[in-house]
Amino acid sequence: MGAEPVKLGKPRRSKRKLSTGLVVLAIVLGLFAYFSYRPVLRLRPNPPKGFVDTQKGWDAKRQAAEERVARAYWDVALEKTQFKYPYGTALPVDPPPEFSIEDKDFPSGGLEKSSALRARYWQKVRAVWVLPQAWEKSYRWSVMWFYDGLRSFEQTVMQGIDSILRRFRT
Repeated sequence: MGAEPVKLGKPRRSKRKLSTGLVVLAIVLGLFAYFSYRPVLRLRPNPPKGFVDTQKGWDAKRQAAEERVARAYWDVALEKTQFKYPYGTALPVDPPPEFSIEDKDFPSGGLEKSSALRARYWQKVRAVWVLPQAWEKSYRWSVMWFYDGLRSFEQTVMQGIDSILRRFRT
């Protein structure tokens, strides 16, 4: 009889190789998603109880002014401080320059412009900074871990190349 014709061309992948590749891809994508969906701790939008100073001898006007100032300083902590000093980091003893309230928020320029008041509310921020109940956890998507890893890898490679080049120079 006759010989069967020889098939030329690419051999077909086996189903087993294809399914193994899909499993590996699924694992890699799963790990990427796991490391990219990170918990983030942020200060709660409202200051904790006891953050606003109160005294029995204050009238309603003085108490309202104190509440406005306390809220303004808490907002500064929300907008500036928590990004410079995340949860778990120690705050400096003295308030940083950015821990100040805007003149436009307090045009009368009385109580709120006191450096003693600024220092007092900085100490209050420092006191609540370490309290877990002052923070809330949320989750967000971020691939910065990947870029940080690439940057670290790049630095390691460059240091290795520099080390090799130094050996040849000597």
